[in-house]
Amino acid sequence: MPPRLLVSVRSAAEALMAVDGGADIIDVKEPNNGSLGRAPLPRITDVVRTVARRNPAILLSAAMGEAADICEPAAAPHEPSGVPDAQPHFLKLGLAGLAGCDWQKRWQHARRVLDALFPAARWVAVAYADHQRAQSPDPHQVAEAAVGLQLPVLLLDTFSKDGTTLMDWLPESRLADLRDVTRQAGMLLALAGRISLPQLPDLACLEPDIVAVRGAACADGQRTGAISRTRVRELKRELSRRLPAP
Repeated sequence: MPPRLLVSVRSAAEALMAVDGGADIIDVKEPNNGSLGRAPLPRITDVVRTVARRNPAILLSAAMGEAADICEPAAAPHEPSGVPDAQPHFLKLGLAGLAGCDWQKRWQHARRVLDALFPAARWVAVAYADHQRAQSPDPHQVAEAAVGLQLPVLLLDTFSKDGTTLMDWLPESRLADLRDVTRQAGMLLALAGRISLPQLPDLACLEPDIVAVRGAACADGQRTGAISRTRVRELKRELSRRLPAP
């Protein structure tokens, strides 16, 4: 089968558009809050419940913002206390601002804080391709740490959403090296960062397991726009046509 299509949504209504368009994974985020902008907890649980009713086989993930912003338990999402009954399968947490410090310790602490809220979820390791301007660890360092923690997925994304793409910041040779790391460790590789239809042939040699989009699935092509069922369907079709099975 071709790579799975992940579509990031900001509401239950958008999630249904993505599901009906053929998305394999639904990711909840708030694009106005950054690359991995965290949506309010009620919105996350609403999306999880809505998708589970429509198609229980679909996987769900949720963006949790940046680890640097989670210093104490009180810095966890400021919503009603207690563990939600609707839990995503995976959580994502960025590492912006942590280069040059004990980033693994900060990352571990942030995961522990959020584990109390989402105990059923597993963690996705996120590496920013534009790590210099994100002031985050180098992607290879993140990949090595993820292998040591036996995390199931490595996501390569861009921190600044300014129109540049994943491949503007990581050359094909470095992407291929990271693909080898994940393959040898039995991890899935997810690619994001302004991926669009014209870029799909360039990704074919990397054989990604997951292709993650937001802007490309929006009606106007902008990540702050609204998810389009037609755009999702087109992406799903082109993934099957242009990218080989990993």
